[in-house]
Amino acid sequence: MRIHSLSLCNYRNYGQLDLNFGDAAQIALIGLNAQGKTNLLEAIYALAFASSPRTRHIDELVRWGASHALIQGQCESRLGPLHLELRLTAEGKRSARVNHQIRRRLGDYVGHLKLVFFSGRDLYMLTGSPQERRQFLDLLLIQIYPAYYFSLQTYQRLLKQRNALLKQLKLDQSGSSQLFEQLGLWELQLSQYGASIITRRRQLLKALTPYVAQAHARISHLKESIHLQYVSAIPGIEGASQAEVQLALYELLSQHRTQDIVRVQTSYGPHRDDLRIFLEGKELKSFGSQGQLRSAALAMKMAEVLYLQGIFQDAPLLLLDDVFSELDPQRQQATIEMIRGPEVQTLLTTTHLDGPVQQLFDRQGKIYHIQAGQVHVG
Repeated sequence: MRIHSLSLCNYRNYGQLDLNFGDAAQIALIGLNAQGKTNLLEAIYALAFASSPRTRHIDELVRWGASHALIQGQCESRLGPLHLELRLTAEGKRSARVNHQIRRRLGDYVGHLKLVFFSGRDLYMLTGSPQERRQFLDLLLIQIYPAYYFSLQTYQRLLKQRNALLKQLKLDQSGSSQLFEQLGLWELQLSQYGASIITRRRQLLKALTPYVAQAHARISHLKESIHLQYVSAIPGIEGASQAEVQLALYELLSQHRTQDIVRVQTSYGPHRDDLRIFLEGKELKSFGSQGQLRSAALAMKMAEVLYLQGIFQDAPLLLLDDVFSELDPQRQQATIEMIRGPEVQTLLTTTHLDGPVQQLFDRQGKIYHIQAGQVHVG
């Protein structure tokens, strides 16, 4: 997978920008903080996922005072040329085209551009909220299974509807049988889509774990073994089929209605699940050192690259946002060894090139200098 060119119009601090990366495998975006480096990576991320890794508010991506923003990317996969276009409005609306053909549903757009995004924030993913670790799995699944995007969107919509009904039941002391009947319908659908999401996540984790172990062994030089475990809020479903998970979730939702009405929230489902990471049998979140946490997070991101490459026989884009400044020379070197070849096109941001990372640009790659939204080839 390659991105050959990127065009921006009224995106963040860029009025109009056209970049031609050509066939460069390694691309460095250099500049001081708050100059627009991350905005460029964010724009490429948006081409892949029609969203931002930094904000949920689409209007924030539109340049101040403009009515809309436009992102265009000329890409190439093993299947051939791929032109992507994403239009964002100041009202927060999105429209997308693939090879100049409009996609009326974003689920038919997301996933064409395979991409792995790694930022300094991801180094603390292991100690952050469960939502960050669930997102790690979900973003990978969206790129593999187009239908997974629809499952997630539908589940979130059903979850909001059930929670809204819980609030209505809490306010309505009459205990309306009609409201409880509606609640049962939401629970039936929630359990169906929830079981599908849980099953996909568990299948992915089982397949991904060997790749994480492989990447971690290269980073840590075989010093420590790593293990990943999917932890569901639904008890007793280890090894259960999707149908069995669906039944277990439906029963839990039904049994805990009273509790959920009091709390006005749904207590069980994939939105409550987590991913646990163990090193030598000890959970990293509680016992890992800063170095171990960095190695594990890095291994998980590199495993994404290896896994996607194995499935599609085509390496995804790798975006590294100010990651090297957070890594010691040993981990910098391990990262470089994994992205040195021409297979993985890597775009990275940094304030300056030095240390092991400079090796990537001694004889190959492209360097861009960025200052106040102005980009110059260096």
